[in-house]
Amino acid sequence: MIDKHTIALISIIGCSLDVLGALYLAYDLLGGEHGPLRTLTRAVTNGALFGVGFGIGLGAIFGLSAGATTGVTLGWEFSRAAKQRPKPGFWYDVAMSAFRLVRSHSLHPRQPCPGTSDRGT
Repeated sequence: MIDKHTIALISIIGCSLDVLGALYLAYDLLGGEHGPLRTLTRAVTNGALFGVGFGIGLGAIFGLSAGATTGVTLGWEFSRAAKQRPKPGFWYDVAMSAFRLVRSHSLHPRQPCPGTSDRGT
């Protein structure tokens, strides 16, 4: 007999793949060459690939964090490059780095350093 948690996990993975397939279908039917659906599709695809890659090597929490932030920023960057816009410069890089930092920092639980007290004194 299969555990109910295993069935739930398989169901969640299947639904996620259905959403990804629906994105590709909508892109094929509705999206223009440089439309917002293309940017979203790139962001989701990059996020899934980087999330799985980082998740296998560094753990699920880090994979989720890295996949979400890398997917969004690479999707945005590739969209800008596909439209042949000029390189945005220093402040754009600062904003994207801050986004990655805030997003990844918010998903990691705080843990005390080894050998220190957790009482805050």
